[in-house]
Amino acid sequence: LTLFQWSMGCLALLLTTTMLTGCNGSKAFVKRAKKMEEAGMMPQAADLYYTAVMKKSTNVDAVIGLQRTGQVVLGQHIAKFDEGVARNDRELAIGAWADAEAWQNKCADVGAALVFPEAKRSTYESVKNAHLDATYQQANILLEQEQFAEAQLEFDAILALDPNYQDAQDLRTVSYCEPRYREGVQAQKSELYRTAHRHFSDLLGTDATY
Repeated sequence: LTLFQWSMGCLALLLTTTMLTGCNGSKAFVKRAKKMEEAGMMPQAADLYYTAVMKKSTNVDAVIGLQRTGQVVLGQHIAKFDEGVARNDRELAIGAWADAEAWQNKCADVGAALVFPEAKRSTYESVKNAHLDATYQQANILLEQEQFAEAQLEFDAILALDPNYQDAQDLRTVSYCEPRYREGVQAQKSELYRTAHRHFSDLLGTDATY
């Protein structure tokens, strides 16, 4: 290649890189977000504004756009929570509330402050406590029936909402360890020592005092 050809090639590469950067820059995402917002597609618009802020935290238009559309998205999550409460669908309500809190935190992390309806928190706590109560009772029934895997799932659901709920952690340990203990004992009786060792090791890795 001649020096001229090499120089032209470098210039073309530089122009292409600049164009790609411009197409994928913060301002470009704001433009796309505005079009989505005008079309009433608020979740998509909010996601694009969020991306714009992530690309350039000082892009004021992006932050303001995220606050504006993000508040609408937060309202949609809360509306879904209200629907769950009205239908007495506790799982729907709790899931929607979790989505609302996660969304608010996500926006706050990039400087977009949303107004959370704290007045509804007492309603959420009532729904959550009722759900914990019902799930705890069901988990205990399953444990008594020695349906260990099913009981473990219920205790996991409880602990995800409240890690300190009553003795759920201890009962979750039983639901996990007891079947492995029994399988280990049975394998040992059948002289399947490697299998027994695997079960007992698994058990002791969860609770060394079981």
